[in-house]
Amino acid sequence: MKTFALAIAATAACASAISIDDVYNRGPYNVSRATLQMETRPTNTKGDLQVWQPTQAGDYPVFFYMGGFTSPVSAYDTILNDIASHGFVVAGLDGPKASNSYAEEAKMVQGSMSWMQANLNAALNHGASADLSDRVIFGAHSAGNHAMVQLLEGSCENAKGYIMMSPVDGADPFGIVDDFVIVPGVKTKFSTPTLHLAAGLDPLSTRPAFPACGPAALSNDRFYDNMNGPIFSINATAWGHADLITPCVTTACPAHPGTAMNCPTAEDYHSFLSASSVAFMKGILGGDCGYFDLLTDTSKMPVNAVTKNTGVDSCPRAYCSRV
Repeated sequence: MKTFALAIAATAACASAISIDDVYNRGPYNVSRATLQMETRPTNTKGDLQVWQPTQAGDYPVFFYMGGFTSPVSAYDTILNDIASHGFVVAGLDGPKASNSYAEEAKMVQGSMSWMQANLNAALNHGASADLSDRVIFGAHSAGNHAMVQLLEGSCENAKGYIMMSPVDGADPFGIVDDFVIVPGVKTKFSTPTLHLAAGLDPLSTRPAFPACGPAALSNDRFYDNMNGPIFSINATAWGHADLITPCVTTACPAHPGTAMNCPTAEDYHSFLSASSVAFMKGILGGDCGYFDLLTDTSKMPVNAVTKNTGVDSCPRAYCSRV
């Protein structure tokens, strides 16, 4: 990945001297990871919060992330560890469970944030602290976005931006159960800067009559078209719904290059996801528009991609408001 970054650094955006190296190389901070137990769910059962933090004193912004359906957030370690190395405290929750409704999952997310506000800074090490007031970005993968958006529909909480990776709506892949957070044609009740990261193979299946992991009618554009606020969208066209998970596991989701259920070497794809997330968060939190060039110029991306955006008329800043 460093070879790719160095090879095109000379063509990186000039605005505020933003270089592709700033996000595509690993960040300057060493990272430690810890598991914190919380009382989070409505039933008061214990949940775990995975935390990745820089091992250097400082006050850091927070990336609050939820995994996909039944996925442990530890499976996203490669991406979340890399994000933390760029100066973020990353707090992660396991994905939605089949035994819970999405209303319950949204309450769990809300309870987790309340616990974090009261306890997270005391649990951090190395003199690090988390800015849980003004610099919190929410994010999720797959069905985790159903729970996150359902929470934000009721309250912005302390979110100041949102990153959705291959978002999926509904309670089942066929769309039979009437449990949706997005209504096509109806904008969300909240407005916030958003980064949408899609995988081109999301709507495909490897088995006849078996639903895709990200059915076209329930994923990606269903969210993109109905979000309020400025939104960047990048589709990594050759990658699959579960290719961001490590260690790689075969699933019913097509994997890159989409010919079979295989486990690809996904270093460039993981780097693309973490780098795009870092560029987006640094751009909206720091007000440096140069980072947004890395979300729109596909020549600077290590994967084949197509981009689009809506409502990005100027340099978006971090906020969340009711609409």
